[in-house]
Amino acid sequence: MPQSVISCRNSGILYREEPSDPDTALAGILVDTLEISAGSVCAVMGESGSGKSTLLSLVSGLKEANVCGLDAGSSLSDVHHGDKASVQLLHRQLPPPGTLGYVFQDSLLMRSLPVSLNLEMARSLTAGKLSDQQLSDLIVGFGLANKDEDPDAILQYWKNRRVRDLSGGQQQRIAVGRAIASEPEVIFCDEPTSSLDDATARKIMEFLYDWTQKTGGSVIWVTHDEDLALSIADSLLYVRNGQVVSKDGQPFSINKDSSLVHRKEWLANIKNGCERQPKLRASELPDRGIGFIGSDVKLKNAAQSANKQSKGQPFKPRGIFRFIYHFVIAELFERQVFSSSDETLVARFFNALWRGPYSFSKPTFALILCLGILTCYATLLGLKTLDQLFDYNLSRPQVAHFTLSTRGKAATEKDERLSTNALRALSQELQGTLSPLILPDARPPKAYGRRFDLFANVASAGDEDNRCGGASARDGAASLLVFQHAEPLYEELVVDTPNGPRQVIDYARKDLRGAALVTRGFLRRALKIEDPSVVPDGFCFGEVDFKYVAIAGVVSELPGSAELQFEFAMTNDAYLRLHRENPPASWGRGWPPFQTAALYFDSGYAQDLFCIFDECEERTALFRPDFATDYKLNEDALEQIKRLIGVAVGGKGLLVGVISVMLIVVAIAVALSVNAFISSNERFLCIMRAFGYRLRHIQWLFLLEFLGITIAATLPFAIIVGLFHFAAVPWLTALFGLDPVWMAAEWSTILSAIGAGYILVAAVGLAILGYWWWSNRYVGGKLQSL
Repeated sequence: MPQSVISCRNSGILYREEPSDPDTALAGILVDTLEISAGSVCAVMGESGSGKSTLLSLVSGLKEANVCGLDAGSSLSDVHHGDKASVQLLHRQLPPPGTLGYVFQDSLLMRSLPVSLNLEMARSLTAGKLSDQQLSDLIVGFGLANKDEDPDAILQYWKNRRVRDLSGGQQQRIAVGRAIASEPEVIFCDEPTSSLDDATARKIMEFLYDWTQKTGGSVIWVTHDEDLALSIADSLLYVRNGQVVSKDGQPFSINKDSSLVHRKEWLANIKNGCERQPKLRASELPDRGIGFIGSDVKLKNAAQSANKQSKGQPFKPRGIFRFIYHFVIAELFERQVFSSSDETLVARFFNALWRGPYSFSKPTFALILCLGILTCYATLLGLKTLDQLFDYNLSRPQVAHFTLSTRGKAATEKDERLSTNALRALSQELQGTLSPLILPDARPPKAYGRRFDLFANVASAGDEDNRCGGASARDGAASLLVFQHAEPLYEELVVDTPNGPRQVIDYARKDLRGAALVTRGFLRRALKIEDPSVVPDGFCFGEVDFKYVAIAGVVSELPGSAELQFEFAMTNDAYLRLHRENPPASWGRGWPPFQTAALYFDSGYAQDLFCIFDECEERTALFRPDFATDYKLNEDALEQIKRLIGVAVGGKGLLVGVISVMLIVVAIAVALSVNAFISSNERFLCIMRAFGYRLRHIQWLFLLEFLGITIAATLPFAIIVGLFHFAAVPWLTALFGLDPVWMAAEWSTILSAIGAGYILVAAVGLAILGYWWWSNRYVGGKLQSL
């Protein structure tokens, strides 16, 4: 007994002609029992609208069955492989790749692809590349070329010729060749010759018949051409009002030994025998043991089926990727016709130079993607510049510190919190608390002590032999600041010296032990020197016993708080040494603690540091109540820093908001472009899915095409970025006082922008593709609507 390739029982696809009428007539197809044998051409005939194409979609898996037997005795299996189990289409199992081929009334070829790629579309899944000999045989076999022609000439003419340059008959022959080239077991043909002339139609169907005889494959062929069907087909099914007329579930065998006249009479008898067969009605289904899946009947789980899905031939990733690569190249680029042959050689050369060897077919999409990449680049560059500007402003010693002092009016134990050892311990404690937030190149929190004397006694120095012998406390007073030599704010302080400007950090510690830094106001008010060009070597300083202090340099002003403007300053080491012999009585036996301290920090953990001294709602665990009790912060400095942080964060937020809106606009444009691409190629995508391509293969195609478009989009992107950095960056940095390094072009930023743009397009494209794939699981209806 011949092996069966189609087995269907109590299954079908039915639609109510009047949904509101419970007893309405039903359109579609319902199969009681049907077995189609392998190795033959089975013609499916019937009047228009009788359900022929729906039957083909049902048994091929292009459409999903929606009715089956109430007793769960239904089955719909496809493509037996010897002793292997069949594919249970009723349980949503997919036909193995390479086992089914399709030919439709419309060729449904990819018109922008060459003939060879259209032929290899299905074959690439499992059988690999067509050899030149196979390609030549197909072209000759379909009558597209004569077998007497030179094979090399045939290949050269047809291999890379694009489908859109072919006539309708030629395209249909290529569509049949595509189905055969995949070496399937069954080819489903839905009126493939209806738009062709009689001679071409006969040649195509004879070719398919010869294929069944050589390979043992099967052809199930829907047609209206009775003469051609009775001449070519081995068997026949007749469809009338949604029901299959057969011989006990088997197709009628056609006696080819009889004349065509007798065969036509035989067909007329079959048609007459079912002429009075009425349409199916919804009310009749329960009496026939049939119900709609999901409402009247529930299918068993596929895993409970006795038959397991056959894997068939395995996929060939290399062949698939090769086809996808050539598909993308052919889709994106086309050969240019440079100029007519009557142009001069020079004209043709410049025309070729201007237009290039290929034309890019997706310039609009590339420009949209270029806009997306530019948006990503602007975001990354803007955030990087703001980060560096913020870090710079917050890392400057003038800003990156706040002062604290102990609470209380008299010298108490709390004052000891500002001793040298106490400040060292405070710094270590803060560093330990914030260690997870301190980056390797960041400044750790550290406290530096300060002293001040608002009424320090000063006097002009005498001659070199008796410089301070006549100095008196009545001579004058000035405000004094004492700082630790390593404090960053004063290390970077620039002073004027006879040898030119100099930073305090350039002075060795010993060079400042007997010296001070003075302001112009100090020289004018305290030492009575009106001439700005005159700077004495030193002055006298003390309470009762005055000491000579050299002038290390002159500054316009000394950094201080908003309330205090200091007139001269010296290091803590120098200050203590001057009082070593006669310390003030208020100091007691040891060195006194500092009166105030400056706590330096880095921008990376600034807000967390503030929360240690000033409780924050979102970081309550960091708060130290004893610090808040014992230390009084300089609120002016603290608020200034907080405002700076707020401006920086707000600027970033505004930038991100603006860029987010732009990215949304770009994403919408990308979505529309991707949707347009899917719409324009939907027929071919449906065909790819019907032949066995999976979602991941279509995703490869999209991602590779997006990559090609991304590469094309980088050219205008590179030009725009180059012009921006060449012309706009110098102007912007000069206008806003920025460091040009902050806005310098970096490969990491450029590549990140390109990657982000590609990811944006790929994510949107894959989302739309995934939705299309999910909503078109069964592509039969989509192919019919297209």
